[in-house]
Formats: sequence, C-alpha cells, structure tokens
Amino acid sequence: MTVIALLVWHKTYNSVIADLRNNGYNNLDRIIGQFEGNLSQFRTLATLVARQPDVVKLALNPTSSYLPDGYLGLTAATSGASRIVLYNSEGQPISAHAQEIDSDNDDTINPNVSSKYYFKRAMNGALGFEYVIDEDANTRKFIFARSVLGKQNLQWAVVAVEVSLGRFEDEWSSLKETVIFVDDNNTVALSNRANLLHRPLSQTRNGPIENDAVYVGEVGYEPKARLLPLGKIAYGAGIIQRDVPIYELRAFLFVDDSVARNSAYLSMGLVFALVGFLISVIYAIWSHQRHLLSQLESEQTLAIELEKRVEEKSKQLQATQHDLVQAAKLTALGKMSAGIGHELNQPIGAIKNFAINGKRLLERRQLELVDENLFDIAAQADRMARIISHLRAFARHEPVEISTINLVSTVNSALKLIEAELDSAGVSVNFQPLEKEYFVQGGKVRLEQVIVNIMNNAVDAMKNSAQKEIWLDIVRSQNSTLLTIRDTGHGIDDTDNVFEPFYTTKTVDQGDGLGLGLSISHGIVASLKGHLSCENHARGATFTIELMNANGETDSV
Repeated sequence: MTVIALLVWHKTYNSVIADLRNNGYNNLDRIIGQFEGNLSQFRTLATLVARQPDVVKLALNPTSSYLPDGYLGLTAATSGASRIVLYNSEGQPISAHAQEIDSDNDDTINPNVSSKYYFKRAMNGALGFEYVIDEDANTRKFIFARSVLGKQNLQWAVVAVEVSLGRFEDEWSSLKETVIFVDDNNTVALSNRANLLHRPLSQTRNGPIENDAVYVGEVGYEPKARLLPLGKIAYGAGIIQRDVPIYELRAFLFVDDSVARNSAYLSMGLVFALVGFLISVIYAIWSHQRHLLSQLESEQTLAIELEKRVEEKSKQLQATQHDLVQAAKLTALGKMSAGIGHELNQPIGAIKNFAINGKRLLERRQLELVDENLFDIAAQADRMARIISHLRAFARHEPVEISTINLVSTVNSALKLIEAELDSAGVSVNFQPLEKEYFVQGGKVRLEQVIVNIMNNAVDAMKNSAQKEIWLDIVRSQNSTLLTIRDTGHGIDDTDNVFEPFYTTKTVDQGDGLGLGLSISHGIVASLKGHLSCENHARGATFTIELMNANGETDSV
C-alpha cells in the first residue's frame, strides 16, 4: 500500500510540475515579449530624433538656435524616456541644450561619453545600446544611440535615448513568480523583487545553470533553498530560462513547486482513504457471506427434501413425455394415411391416361407406341412406390437424403408428368430458363412431387379464368436459387394459413381436395433445407421454392 501511495505521489507531482513548467514558459515568453516590445519603441525613437531636420542642423552648428526650446525634454516626457541627450562627434554633450535634461532625474550628464560602447557603435553607423548601472545614484537604464548624419552622410553627432528599467519592473510586481534578467556579468539587472537587484548570480558547483542548483547573492532566492529545474523532484523551486540575445540578457523565472507537492500529498491521502474504504467494504462483504453460509447450513435439510420432490416430479415428467411421443406417432400415422391417398391420385391418373392411350394404339396396331405407353405405366408404378416411401418418411419425420440435382431437368420431368392434364384443361405453360443447368441441393422425386402438386392447384384455380397460363422462372442468387410458379387464377384468400393442414379452397365433400397437398409440399421443401412461400399478384398467385445452391454438379434422383 505504501509503494502504491508513493507511486501516486510521484505521478501526481510530475503531472502538476509539467503543467507548471508549461505555464512558466508561457509566462516568461509573455514577459520577454512585453519587455522587447516596450524597448523597441525607444530604439525607433533614437533613429527618429537623429533624423529630425532641426536636430541635424543643430549637430552641424551647435551654437545655432534651430531646435525649439524644450524639444528634447518634451519628446522624452511624451515617449516615456528618462531623457534624450545630443552629443557631438567628440562625445561631449551640446551644452546649449543641457538645461533640457529632466529635472526629476538625479544623475548628471557624463561630460564625455566617447569611450562608451553605445557611442562607439553609433559613430560607426550602427544602433548603439548599452545597459548601465549607477549604484551611487541607484539607477539602472538602457541607452539607445543613433548617429546624426551630416554632409556626405558622415556621423556628426549622436542622439542618446536613456530608458529607466524601473518602469518595466512595475508591470511585473503583481506576478506570483519571481522574475530576473541577468546581464553578461551574471548580475541581476531587472527583477520584480527589489532585494535581488545588483546581486551576482552564482551556482553551487560548476556546470550549466539548467542542470545545477542556483543561488542569487549571498542570502539566496530563499534562505538556503536549493533551486532545481522543473521536471525533477525537489523541495524548492524550478528554474525556467530564456535568452534575450538582442539585448544580451538572460531571463529567469522561478516557480515554487509547493502546489505540486500539495496536490501530490492530496492524491496520496485519497489513495489511503480509498484503500480504507475498500477494506471496509471487503469486511462488510465477508461478514455478509458468513451470515449467508450460516443460513445455507440451516437449510440443508430442506434442500434434501426438495431434491426428493424434484426426483419424483422428474419421473412424472418422463411418463408424460412418453405419452406425448405416442400421441405424436399416431398423428404421423394419420398424416401418412391421408397423404398417400391424396398424392397417389396423380400417378394413378397418369396410369389411367396411358392405359386409355395404349388401348387406342392397339386398335390402330401401333405396337411401338404401345410399348412406350406400357413403359410409362411401369414408371408411374415405380413413382407411386417412391411417393409412398417419401410420404412415410415425411410423416414420421425421418431423416431424408439430400443430393445435388439439376433444377431444370427436375422441372421438365414434372411438366411431363402432368402434360396430359394441362392439355385437357387448356393451360399453356411458359418455362424458358436462361441456362440449361441450375444445380441445387434437394431430392429429384420429392421436388417433382411438390412442383406437380402446385401445378395441379394452379390448374384447379384457373377453371373459370378466361386466360389460363402458368409461368415458371429460375433466378440464382449468391447462396440460393429461386423457382417461382405463377398462375392466372383467383389467388389465395389467406396466404398466412395456406400451408396449414386441411386448408383448402376446393369442395371437400365432392372429392376435389383434402387440404393436405400444400402442407405436405411445405414439409418436403423444409426437409430439403429449403423454403416454400406464397403471395398474390395482380392476376393470380405466385409460389416460390427457395433451395440452397449446390457445391458440386452431379444430377441425382
């Protein structure tokens, strides 16, 4: 638990420190941007004053009175500069305008600045600048200098704009963090903490400031405080540094990590509280489980008695199930008996037709055709035997064998079986498949039986129709093949119950139908892992047989 708490402490501390680091860099960049922006106007001011025509005339003729009285002092006051001084090419102030120095400034004009860095740069044609500390006068200022060009663009004089650094520190006084700007001598030039000004910046040991502890002066930023960079665990503060190369300064921002440490301690406390809560919950669960175990032990006797009752009820249930199985067998026998009489009417009718045709052929002494009729009669007898076998298997829900068959040849065989009935009823059949072979999973005889049954129903439905036509179409999809049979009859009154046993639109008492044909056909298609459906269209009914596509291409009966 202690290890987890310490890990949480470190993770929280580092996370908050990372946020402080980002905020610190943003704050320091904003401070530097404001500082550079404020100083840039005085850089520009030095150039503008040096190019002012009256200033140029005064530089060429120091004893003249071209410059209006108080111009330099007024310009300094308007811009916020401490003062603006015009020096001749020898580095001496032009004394005629010495009285324009701001009276509020305690320091005096240097009688000769020819040795100053900013003066030399200006006389060389560059922008001169220099950071100056006057400890006696307790002043710190930036001086920007620009040469005054005379004849043939020669440097005749220098305009120096002096800016007090205290005006910038006032803007930082409200900052929570400590900010310092250090010059090339590692001396604090600017800071929002007055006690750090003019102090030297040192380190505890040699090495870059970013990687070592830093002290400011003899006392230090905090009494004996070790200031470490952000991202490291420390009981002090973090140092963020940016260079300000344009003014040859380095800026530092010190961020106290007390917020990170407080957040880390709070997270660690929450971990302890959470662990304590979990321990309490676990104890409560354990106590509750003990109570439940005691109740279970007291109910063991009742459980044994319940087991005995369940065993007795199980025996009664087994007896009931046996009775249900017997009832199901009787139902299957009833379906088989009714189905045999209904389905055998088709081959019996075919045999009758073949026999009548055979008699006529004998009278005409067309013996070869008689032999064909006798062969067809034998084939119908075989078909009757197969139908009886299939109906027995269907009624008893016996497993059926599924093989690969050619749906086109199966439809053609079925049409041949009822060709005579179709001709006598005046029904025309349209069957023109796009391909010669559509291989599906099914059973040839059983599927012929279903097609013939649907076709016979269609013939009966079109008895009173002016147009008697049946269309058969085959459509293949990715996984299945659809066979649709569409007639021009009166349609189906109740398509939802058309496949229920004993549902019929025919006259039962006249022997037209028992209402089992479509129910048996629906069961046959289901046994072939297919689906039989029905719907009405504008001029009749449409039956759709859906069968699974076959992998192989072997036609089987």
